[in-house]
Amino acid sequence: MTTMTTAPTATRRLLSLDLLRGLTIMFMIIVNDNGDERVAWSFLKHADWTGWTWTDMVFPSFMLIAGISLSLSIGSRLAKGVSRGTLALSMVRRCLLLVVLGLLVNGLPYMHLRTLRYPGVLQRFAVCLFVVGVLLLFIRRTRWYVLMTAAVLVAYWYLMTRVAIPGFGVPIEHPPILNRFWNLESWLDRRVFGVHIYIPGHEEPEGLLSTLPSLATTMIGVLTARWIGSGYSRVQKAAGLLAAGIVSFVSGTFWGFWFPISKKLWTSSFVLVAAGVALMFFAIFFFAVDVYGKARDGHVENASANPWGPALILQIFGLNSIVAYVFSEFLAIATGQRFGYPKNIHLMAYNALAGVIPDPGWASFTFAFLYLCICFIPVWILWRKRIYLKL
Repeated sequence: MTTMTTAPTATRRLLSLDLLRGLTIMFMIIVNDNGDERVAWSFLKHADWTGWTWTDMVFPSFMLIAGISLSLSIGSRLAKGVSRGTLALSMVRRCLLLVVLGLLVNGLPYMHLRTLRYPGVLQRFAVCLFVVGVLLLFIRRTRWYVLMTAAVLVAYWYLMTRVAIPGFGVPIEHPPILNRFWNLESWLDRRVFGVHIYIPGHEEPEGLLSTLPSLATTMIGVLTARWIGSGYSRVQKAAGLLAAGIVSFVSGTFWGFWFPISKKLWTSSFVLVAAGVALMFFAIFFFAVDVYGKARDGHVENASANPWGPALILQIFGLNSIVAYVFSEFLAIATGQRFGYPKNIHLMAYNALAGVIPDPGWASFTFAFLYLCICFIPVWILWRKRIYLKL
Protein backbone atom coordinates (compact mmCIF):
# COMPACT_ATOMS: atom_id res chain seq x y z
CA MET A 1 0.00 0.00 0.00
CA THR A 2 1.32 3.44 -0.84
CA THR A 3 1.94 5.57 2.19
CA MET A 4 2.58 9.28 2.34
CA THR A 5 4.88 10.74 4.93
CA THR A 6 6.09 14.15 5.84
CA ALA A 7 9.72 15.03 5.31
CA PRO A 8 11.90 12.52 7.14
CA THR A 9 13.98 13.97 9.88
CA ALA A 10 17.70 13.44 9.99
CA THR A 11 17.34 11.31 13.09
CA ARG A 12 15.33 8.75 11.18
CA ARG A 13 17.39 8.51 8.01
CA LEU A 14 20.91 8.03 6.85
CA LEU A 15 21.63 10.67 4.26
CA SER A 16 24.49 8.60 2.88
CA LEU A 17 22.07 5.76 2.16
CA ASP A 18 19.60 8.10 0.43
CA LEU A 19 22.40 9.45 -1.74
CA LEU A 20 23.58 5.97 -2.70
CA ARG A 21 20.02 4.92 -3.49
CA GLY A 22 19.63 8.02 -5.64
CA LEU A 23 22.82 7.30 -7.57
CA THR A 24 21.72 3.70 -8.10
CA ILE A 25 18.26 4.55 -9.43
CA MET A 26 19.66 7.26 -11.70
CA PHE A 27 22.13 4.84 -13.23
CA MET A 28 19.38 2.22 -13.54
CA ILE A 29 17.24 4.63 -15.58
CA ILE A 30 20.17 5.58 -17.81
CA VAL A 31 21.13 1.98 -18.63
CA ASN A 32 17.49 0.95 -19.17
CA ASP A 33 16.82 3.82 -21.56
CA ASN A 34 19.78 4.14 -23.90
CA GLY A 35 18.96 5.91 -27.14
CA ASP A 36 20.14 2.90 -29.13
CA GLU A 37 21.19 -0.24 -27.28
CA ARG A 38 23.27 -1.40 -30.25
CA VAL A 39 25.66 1.56 -30.14
CA ALA A 40 25.62 2.32 -26.41
CA TRP A 41 28.92 2.20 -24.54
CA SER A 42 29.74 -1.27 -23.29
CA PHE A 43 29.58 -0.36 -19.59
CA LEU A 44 25.99 0.86 -20.15
CA LYS A 45 24.93 -2.61 -21.31
CA HIS A 46 24.57 -5.91 -19.48
CA ALA A 47 27.13 -8.65 -19.99
CA ASP A 48 25.82 -11.04 -22.60
CA TRP A 49 25.89 -14.10 -20.34
CA THR A 50 28.89 -14.44 -18.00
CA GLY A 51 31.23 -11.76 -16.69
CA TRP A 52 29.97 -8.38 -15.51
CA THR A 53 29.70 -4.72 -16.41
CA TRP A 54 28.82 -1.71 -14.28
CA THR A 55 25.27 -2.06 -15.55
CA ASP A 56 25.05 -5.52 -13.96
CA MET A 57 25.82 -3.98 -10.58
CA VAL A 58 22.74 -1.75 -10.51
CA PHE A 59 19.91 -4.14 -9.60
CA PRO A 60 21.80 -6.06 -6.88
CA SER A 61 22.99 -2.76 -5.39
CA PHE A 62 19.37 -1.63 -5.19
CA MET A 63 18.43 -4.93 -3.54
CA LEU A 64 21.22 -4.59 -0.98
CA ILE A 65 20.20 -1.00 -0.21
CA ALA A 66 16.62 -2.19 0.21
CA GLY A 67 17.83 -4.75 2.74
CA ILE A 68 19.56 -2.02 4.72
CA SER A 69 16.50 0.25 4.67
CA LEU A 70 14.11 -2.58 5.53
CA SER A 71 16.19 -3.66 8.50
CA LEU A 72 16.48 -0.12 9.85
CA SER A 73 12.78 0.56 9.30
CA ILE A 74 11.47 -2.63 10.92
CA GLY A 75 13.86 -2.28 13.84
CA SER A 76 12.73 1.29 14.42
CA ARG A 77 9.02 0.46 14.21
CA LEU A 78 9.32 -2.53 16.51
CA ALA A 79 11.14 -0.33 19.02
CA LYS A 80 8.19 2.08 18.88
CA GLY A 81 5.81 -0.70 19.82
CA VAL A 82 4.25 -1.45 16.42
CA SER A 83 2.99 -5.03 16.47
CA ARG A 84 4.48 -7.73 14.25
CA GLY A 85 1.04 -8.43 12.82
CA THR A 86 0.63 -4.82 11.71
CA LEU A 87 4.06 -4.83 10.11
CA ALA A 88 3.40 -8.15 8.36
CA LEU A 89 0.10 -6.88 6.94
CA SER A 90 1.83 -3.73 5.72
CA MET A 91 4.48 -5.83 3.96
CA VAL A 92 1.84 -8.01 2.29
CA ARG A 93 0.05 -4.95 0.91
CA ARG A 94 3.26 -3.33 -0.26
CA CYS A 95 4.56 -6.46 -1.96
CA LEU A 96 1.25 -7.19 -3.69
CA LEU A 97 1.25 -3.65 -5.07
CA LEU A 98 4.81 -4.12 -6.34
CA VAL A 99 3.80 -7.35 -8.07
CA VAL A 100 0.82 -5.66 -9.73
CA LEU A 101 3.02 -2.78 -10.89
CA GLY A 102 5.55 -5.29 -12.21
CA LEU A 103 2.90 -7.12 -14.23
CA LEU A 104 1.66 -3.81 -15.63
CA VAL A 105 5.20 -2.86 -16.64
CA ASN A 106 5.55 -6.23 -18.38
CA GLY A 107 2.16 -6.20 -20.08
CA LEU A 108 1.16 -2.65 -21.00
CA PRO A 109 -0.20 -1.35 -23.26
CA TYR A 110 -1.83 -4.52 -24.60
CA MET A 111 -1.82 -6.90 -21.60
CA HIS A 112 -1.92 -10.08 -23.67
CA LEU A 113 -2.56 -12.55 -20.87
CA ARG A 114 -1.61 -15.57 -23.00
CA THR A 115 1.97 -14.32 -23.35
CA LEU A 116 2.30 -12.00 -20.33
CA ARG A 117 5.70 -12.29 -18.68
CA TYR A 118 5.13 -13.25 -15.05
CA PRO A 119 8.58 -12.65 -13.43
CA GLY A 120 10.27 -9.26 -13.48
CA VAL A 121 12.35 -6.73 -11.59
CA LEU A 122 9.56 -5.45 -9.33
CA GLN A 123 8.26 -8.98 -8.75
CA ARG A 124 11.68 -10.14 -7.56
CA PHE A 125 12.01 -7.02 -5.44
CA ALA A 126 8.63 -7.76 -3.84
CA VAL A 127 9.40 -11.40 -3.06
CA CYS A 128 12.78 -10.60 -1.50
CA LEU A 129 11.40 -7.74 0.59
CA PHE A 130 8.57 -9.91 1.87
CA VAL A 131 10.67 -12.94 2.76
CA VAL A 132 13.44 -10.93 4.40
CA GLY A 133 10.87 -8.70 6.10
CA VAL A 134 9.20 -11.73 7.69
CA LEU A 135 12.58 -13.01 8.82
CA LEU A 136 13.32 -9.66 10.44
CA LEU A 137 10.07 -9.84 12.39
CA PHE A 138 11.00 -13.10 14.07
CA ILE A 139 14.78 -13.54 13.87
CA ARG A 140 16.82 -10.94 15.69
CA ARG A 141 20.25 -12.54 16.09
CA THR A 142 22.76 -11.42 13.49
CA ARG A 143 24.54 -14.75 13.32
CA TRP A 144 21.45 -16.40 11.84
CA TYR A 145 21.55 -14.01 8.87
CA VAL A 146 25.24 -14.82 8.35
CA LEU A 147 24.45 -18.53 8.38
CA MET A 148 21.39 -18.19 6.12
CA THR A 149 23.27 -16.06 3.60
CA ALA A 150 26.15 -18.53 3.43
CA ALA A 151 23.78 -21.52 3.24
CA VAL A 152 21.79 -19.99 0.37
CA LEU A 153 24.92 -19.20 -1.66
CA VAL A 154 26.38 -22.68 -1.19
CA ALA A 155 23.03 -24.37 -1.87
CA TYR A 156 22.56 -22.43 -5.11
CA TRP A 157 26.10 -23.31 -6.21
CA TYR A 158 25.36 -27.00 -5.54
CA LEU A 159 22.03 -26.94 -7.36
CA MET A 160 23.43 -25.20 -10.42
CA THR A 161 26.58 -27.30 -10.76
CA ARG A 162 25.81 -30.72 -9.27
CA VAL A 163 22.12 -31.47 -9.96
CA ALA A 164 21.44 -33.31 -13.20
CA ILE A 165 19.26 -31.54 -15.75
CA PRO A 166 16.82 -33.75 -17.68
CA GLY A 167 18.02 -34.11 -21.25
CA PHE A 168 21.46 -32.69 -20.50
CA GLY A 169 23.05 -34.26 -17.45
CA VAL A 170 25.20 -32.88 -14.65
CA PRO A 171 26.42 -29.38 -15.66
CA ILE A 172 29.91 -29.65 -14.21
CA GLU A 173 30.55 -32.72 -16.37
CA HIS A 174 29.50 -30.97 -19.60
CA PRO A 175 31.46 -27.73 -20.13
CA PRO A 176 30.62 -24.94 -20.09
CA ILE A 177 29.28 -25.21 -16.56
CA LEU A 178 26.45 -22.76 -17.20
CA ASN A 179 25.13 -23.62 -20.63
CA ARG A 180 22.81 -20.81 -21.69
CA PHE A 181 19.89 -23.13 -22.46
CA TRP A 182 20.64 -26.22 -20.42
CA ASN A 183 21.00 -24.95 -16.88
CA LEU A 184 18.74 -25.75 -13.96
CA GLU A 185 17.45 -22.18 -13.63
CA SER A 186 16.34 -21.84 -17.26
CA TRP A 187 15.01 -25.40 -17.37
CA LEU A 188 12.89 -24.84 -14.27
CA ASP A 189 11.52 -21.50 -15.53
CA ARG A 190 10.45 -23.11 -18.80
CA ARG A 191 8.72 -25.90 -16.93
CA VAL A 192 6.97 -23.65 -14.39
CA PHE A 193 6.16 -20.52 -16.41
CA GLY A 194 5.96 -21.88 -19.95
CA VAL A 195 5.86 -18.99 -22.42
CA HIS A 196 5.45 -16.42 -19.64
CA ILE A 197 9.16 -15.59 -19.43
CA TYR A 198 11.49 -12.94 -20.84
CA ILE A 199 12.58 -15.03 -23.85
CA PRO A 200 9.85 -17.69 -24.33
CA GLY A 201 11.30 -21.15 -24.66
CA HIS A 202 14.71 -19.99 -23.53
CA GLU A 203 15.58 -17.92 -20.44
CA GLU A 204 14.33 -15.59 -17.70
CA PRO A 205 16.80 -13.20 -15.97
CA GLU A 206 14.50 -12.83 -12.93
CA GLY A 207 13.67 -16.50 -12.70
CA LEU A 208 12.37 -18.73 -9.97
CA LEU A 209 15.48 -20.50 -8.70
CA SER A 210 17.75 -17.45 -8.94
CA THR A 211 15.47 -15.69 -6.48
CA LEU A 212 17.32 -17.67 -3.80
CA PRO A 213 20.68 -15.90 -4.24
CA SER A 214 18.88 -12.57 -4.66
CA LEU A 215 17.52 -13.18 -1.15
CA ALA A 216 21.15 -13.52 -0.06
CA THR A 217 21.87 -10.12 -1.61
CA THR A 218 19.06 -8.60 0.44
CA MET A 219 20.26 -10.33 3.61
CA ILE A 220 23.73 -8.87 3.08
CA GLY A 221 21.91 -5.55 3.29
CA VAL A 222 20.47 -6.65 6.64
CA LEU A 223 23.96 -7.49 7.88
CA THR A 224 25.16 -4.08 6.69
CA ALA A 225 22.38 -2.38 8.66
CA ARG A 226 23.41 -4.33 11.76
CA TRP A 227 26.97 -3.05 11.34
CA ILE A 228 25.76 0.54 10.88
CA GLY A 229 23.66 0.23 14.03
CA SER A 230 26.51 -1.16 16.12
CA GLY A 231 28.36 0.73 18.81
CA TYR A 232 31.55 1.31 16.82
CA SER A 233 32.72 4.79 15.87
CA ARG A 234 31.85 6.32 12.51
CA VAL A 235 35.41 5.90 11.27
CA GLN A 236 35.37 2.24 12.26
CA LYS A 237 32.03 1.73 10.53
CA ALA A 238 33.26 3.34 7.31
CA ALA A 239 36.45 1.26 7.43
CA GLY A 240 34.44 -1.89 8.12
CA LEU A 241 32.18 -1.22 5.12
CA LEU A 242 35.18 -0.73 2.89
CA ALA A 243 36.93 -3.84 4.19
CA ALA A 244 33.79 -5.95 3.79
CA GLY A 245 33.35 -4.65 0.26
CA ILE A 246 36.90 -5.53 -0.73
CA VAL A 247 36.73 -9.00 0.82
CA SER A 248 33.36 -9.71 -0.80
CA PHE A 249 34.53 -8.52 -4.22
CA VAL A 250 37.77 -10.51 -4.14
CA SER A 251 35.99 -13.64 -2.84
CA GLY A 252 33.37 -13.44 -5.57
CA THR A 253 36.00 -12.91 -8.24
CA PHE A 254 37.93 -16.01 -7.17
CA TRP A 255 34.75 -18.09 -6.84
CA GLY A 256 33.94 -17.00 -10.37
CA PHE A 257 36.73 -19.22 -11.72
CA TRP A 258 34.70 -22.27 -10.63
CA PHE A 259 31.17 -20.85 -10.57
CA PRO A 260 31.06 -18.21 -13.33
CA ILE A 261 29.85 -14.69 -12.56
CA SER A 262 26.49 -14.18 -14.26
CA LYS A 263 23.89 -11.54 -13.51
CA LYS A 264 21.26 -13.33 -15.60
CA LEU A 265 21.60 -16.41 -13.40
CA TRP A 266 22.45 -14.36 -10.28
CA THR A 267 25.20 -16.83 -9.44
CA SER A 268 26.67 -16.96 -5.95
CA SER A 269 29.93 -15.48 -7.22
CA PHE A 270 27.92 -12.64 -8.76
CA VAL A 271 26.23 -12.00 -5.40
CA LEU A 272 29.59 -11.49 -3.72
CA VAL A 273 31.06 -9.34 -6.49
CA ALA A 274 27.98 -7.11 -6.66
CA ALA A 275 27.75 -6.83 -2.86
CA GLY A 276 31.42 -5.87 -2.80
CA VAL A 277 30.89 -3.07 -5.30
CA ALA A 278 27.81 -1.77 -3.45
CA LEU A 279 29.55 -1.86 -0.06
CA MET A 280 32.61 -0.02 -1.36
CA PHE A 281 30.42 2.72 -2.80
CA PHE A 282 28.44 2.87 0.45
CA ALA A 283 31.70 3.20 2.38
CA ILE A 284 32.63 6.21 0.24
CA PHE A 285 29.26 7.88 0.80
CA PHE A 286 29.27 7.01 4.49
CA PHE A 287 32.73 8.47 4.96
CA ALA A 288 31.88 11.63 3.00
CA VAL A 289 28.60 12.28 4.84
CA ASP A 290 28.81 10.59 8.24
CA VAL A 291 32.53 10.90 8.97
CA TYR A 292 33.93 13.89 7.10
CA GLY A 293 30.56 15.67 7.25
CA LYS A 294 29.91 14.48 10.80
CA ALA A 295 27.12 15.80 12.99
CA ARG A 296 27.86 18.07 15.90
CA ASP A 297 25.94 16.01 18.44
CA GLY A 298 27.81 12.82 17.60
CA HIS A 299 24.89 10.79 16.23
CA VAL A 300 25.46 9.14 12.87
CA GLU A 301 21.88 9.73 11.81
CA ASN A 302 22.18 13.45 12.39
CA ALA A 303 24.61 14.19 9.58
CA SER A 304 23.45 17.08 7.41
CA ALA A 305 20.04 16.33 5.93
CA ASN A 306 20.25 19.17 3.43
CA PRO A 307 22.98 18.46 0.88
CA TRP A 308 23.72 20.95 -1.87
CA GLY A 309 24.44 20.82 -5.59
CA PRO A 310 24.74 17.37 -7.18
CA ALA A 311 24.23 15.66 -3.81
CA LEU A 312 20.77 17.22 -3.56
CA ILE A 313 19.83 15.68 -6.91
CA LEU A 314 20.91 12.26 -5.62
CA GLN A 315 18.83 12.77 -2.48
CA ILE A 316 15.74 13.77 -4.43
CA PHE A 317 15.96 10.61 -6.54
CA GLY A 318 16.80 8.52 -3.48
CA LEU A 319 13.78 9.63 -1.46
CA ASN A 320 11.35 8.55 -4.21
CA SER A 321 13.36 5.88 -5.99
CA ILE A 322 10.49 3.50 -6.75
CA VAL A 323 8.44 6.37 -8.14
CA ALA A 324 11.34 7.31 -10.42
CA TYR A 325 11.75 3.73 -11.63
CA VAL A 326 8.05 3.07 -12.27
CA PHE A 327 7.66 6.43 -14.02
CA SER A 328 10.65 5.65 -16.27
CA GLU A 329 9.17 2.29 -17.22
CA PHE A 330 5.71 3.68 -17.98
CA LEU A 331 7.29 6.51 -19.99
CA ALA A 332 9.23 3.92 -22.01
CA ILE A 333 5.97 2.11 -22.71
CA ALA A 334 4.25 5.36 -23.73
CA THR A 335 7.05 6.28 -26.17
CA GLY A 336 7.13 2.81 -27.72
CA GLN A 337 10.67 2.07 -26.57
CA ARG A 338 9.91 -1.43 -25.31
CA PHE A 339 8.31 -2.78 -28.49
CA GLY A 340 10.86 -2.30 -31.26
CA TYR A 341 8.39 -0.90 -33.78
CA PRO A 342 10.00 0.72 -36.85
CA LYS A 343 8.26 4.01 -36.02
CA ASN A 344 7.67 5.29 -32.51
CA ILE A 345 8.27 8.41 -30.42
CA HIS A 346 11.45 7.03 -28.92
CA LEU A 347 13.07 6.33 -32.28
CA MET A 348 12.00 9.63 -33.78
CA ALA A 349 13.43 11.57 -30.82
CA TYR A 350 16.67 9.59 -30.86
CA ASN A 351 17.12 9.89 -34.63
CA ALA A 352 16.65 13.66 -34.37
CA LEU A 353 19.31 13.79 -31.64
CA ALA A 354 21.66 11.49 -33.56
CA GLY A 355 21.39 13.87 -36.49
CA VAL A 356 22.93 16.59 -34.32
CA ILE A 357 25.49 14.44 -32.43
CA PRO A 358 27.58 12.47 -34.93
CA ASP A 359 29.21 10.07 -32.45
CA PRO A 360 26.67 7.22 -31.90
CA GLY A 361 27.85 6.42 -28.36
CA TRP A 362 27.52 10.03 -27.24
CA ALA A 363 24.18 10.36 -29.02
CA SER A 364 22.82 7.30 -27.19
CA PHE A 365 24.12 8.51 -23.83
CA THR A 366 22.79 12.05 -24.36
CA PHE A 367 19.36 10.62 -25.10
CA ALA A 368 19.50 8.56 -21.89
CA PHE A 369 20.61 11.61 -19.88
CA LEU A 370 17.76 13.75 -21.25
CA TYR A 371 15.39 10.88 -20.47
CA LEU A 372 16.70 10.92 -16.90
CA CYS A 373 16.04 14.66 -16.71
CA ILE A 374 12.41 14.05 -17.65
CA CYS A 375 12.15 11.39 -14.94
CA PHE A 376 13.53 13.92 -12.46
CA ILE A 377 10.45 16.14 -12.88
CA PRO A 378 7.91 14.02 -10.92
CA VAL A 379 10.31 13.22 -8.05
CA TRP A 380 11.33 16.88 -7.85
CA ILE A 381 7.67 17.91 -7.62
CA LEU A 382 7.11 15.37 -4.83
CA TRP A 383 10.25 16.58 -3.04
CA ARG A 384 9.10 20.21 -3.28
CA LYS A 385 5.80 19.22 -1.70
CA ARG A 386 7.67 17.21 0.96
CA ILE A 387 5.91 14.03 -0.14
CA TYR A 388 7.76 10.72 -0.06
CA LEU A 389 5.96 7.73 -1.49
CA LYS A 390 6.97 4.33 -0.16
CA LEU A 391 5.79 1.05 -1.56
